[in-house]
Amino acid sequence: MEGLLKRSLAGNVDIRIKTSQGLHTALVDSNQLESAILNLCINSRDAMPLGGEIMLETMNITLGKESTGFLEEVVPGDYVAIKVTDNGAGIPQHLLGRVFEPFFTTKDLGKGTGLGLSTVYGFLRQSNGYITIASTLGIGTEVILYLPITLQQEKHPDKREQRPRYAGGNELILLVEDDAAVSSFASQFLSSLGYTVLLAASGEAALVLLKQRNDIVMLFTDIIMPGGMDGGELAKKALELDPALKVLYTSGYTDNALIKEGNLDPNVNFLTKPYTLNTMANRIRETLDRGKSDNAVGREKPPG
Repeated sequence: MEGLLKRSLAGNVDIRIKTSQGLHTALVDSNQLESAILNLCINSRDAMPLGGEIMLETMNITLGKESTGFLEEVVPGDYVAIKVTDNGAGIPQHLLGRVFEPFFTTKDLGKGTGLGLSTVYGFLRQSNGYITIASTLGIGTEVILYLPITLQQEKHPDKREQRPRYAGGNELILLVEDDAAVSSFASQFLSSLGYTVLLAASGEAALVLLKQRNDIVMLFTDIIMPGGMDGGELAKKALELDPALKVLYTSGYTDNALIKEGNLDPNVNFLTKPYTLNTMANRIRETLDRGKSDNAVGREKPPG
C-alpha cells in the first residue's frame, strides 16, 4: 500500500513502514483491511495540518486474559498486530472512549462523517479481531489492529497474488465532494486505475465544469453538500445538459434513509460512505458499463 498512501496523503507527511520477519498468517478480507489502514492514515494526516510522520508497523503478539485497553473481553491467543502511529495533535482523554461510536468525530464541521473509526471497529470485530487506541495531546495517537492468526496457508503466496485487483478504465469522471480528505484519496485512487478525474467542492462549481466540458462521462457526487444545491439537484441539471451522463451518488447516510426522506429515487446508483476501495472501484465500473454505447461520443457543447 505504500505507493497508494503516498499518493493519497499530503506531501508534508512522511510515511514510514516497519515490517517484522516471520509474521503469522491472518484470515481477513484484504480489501477491507486496506480500506481500514487508509482510513487510519487519513485521520492521522488530518491531525497533522503542518505535516508530520506516520509509522506503520507489523508484528506477532500474544494476548492473554489480563490484556487491557480493549472495549471487550479478549480471547487469549496469538495475533498479527498492525500499529499506526502519528505525531499529530492527539485526542483528549475524555473523548477516547467515544471515538468508535458511529457519527462521532473530533474533526471540525464538514471535515468528516464520523464513520471512519466505527467502520474500522466493525470490520475488526467481524474478523474476530480487536482494536485499541491511545493518544496524548500534543504528542500523537497510536492505533493497533489485532487480527487472529490462522494455522492454514502459513506459506506466504507470491506477492503478485496478494495485490488486490481493482476494476479500472479511462473515462473522464467529475467527482463532487466537499470533504477535502475524501476528495483527495478518492481522486488519487481513481487516477491510479486509469480514470481522468475532475474535482468540484460544490454543486455550483460542478455545474460550471459540466457546461464547459463535453467529454465528462460520469458524475460521482455526494448528496448532502453545503450551499444551495445538493447532489440530487445537481444531477437533475446535469442530465438536462446530457441525458446520457452516468450518475453515481454517495453519502454517509444510508440509501434507505435518503429514500425515506425523499432525497433519492430508489432506482438510482448509490454508494454508502465510508466505502472500501474495492467497492468504489466496482460500483463505478458497473455504473459506467450500463448502456455503455450511449456514452461512446461526447455531447455537443451547449451554446453560449
